[in-house]
Amino acid sequence: MRYLSLIVRLGTILAAVLGVFAILNVARLQAEREIPPSSDPPLPPAPKPYAQSVSATGILEALSENVAIGVPSPGLVSEVKAKVNDRVKAGDVLFRIDDRDLRAQELGLRGKIEIARAKIAVTEAQLEKTKAQLGRLSSVTDERAVSKDDLENRKQDVAVASAQVTSARAELSAAESELKSNALLTERLTVRSPREGTVIQVNIRAGEFASTSPKNPAMIVGETDRLQVRAD
Repeated sequence: MRYLSLIVRLGTILAAVLGVFAILNVARLQAEREIPPSSDPPLPPAPKPYAQSVSATGILEALSENVAIGVPSPGLVSEVKAKVNDRVKAGDVLFRIDDRDLRAQELGLRGKIEIARAKIAVTEAQLEKTKAQLGRLSSVTDERAVSKDDLENRKQDVAVASAQVTSARAELSAAESELKSNALLTERLTVRSPREGTVIQVNIRAGEFASTSPKNPAMIVGETDRLQVRAD
């Protein structure tokens, strides 16, 4: 009985080993069937058009340097006029930044100008009045009727009124200068192309907040008619 049990045990182990070898053989045959046999390519590779060549990594870019269009001041983008592949000329509008705060300031400056003009009219009228009073006193020939103090006071009144007119005109000039400065700042928020070229990238959308970070230009404009390869 002992020998019979040993024979049965050895037979079981041998059967298990044979089964493993059979499975491995079947898997190998299946893999060989799935792998297609190696053969020549259906078409030969394209020949190089040049006798000499250089293999390198690099980028294809515009022949002239690309221009990264910046934002003059951070703000909301109100309108984007250009899109990728658009051909633009120098001075063409690319996009606009919200300028409502500057336009609100413009209203206040225009009101300031009107006040300054009204002040000029008042001071000029006052000057003419004091000049007329001085003229009447100066025309009196009787020294007893007009004292020298009265005559001197009228001359000083004319000088003061004249200075007030000059001051009012200076205030008007300053207000007009502020209005021109406001117009320049408003125009500055309309970003235009600095050169002729093609819009390569557009990284902003209407309603987005545009920042002045140089790492994230709003747009990139370059000349794509002629390209160059920069290889490392």
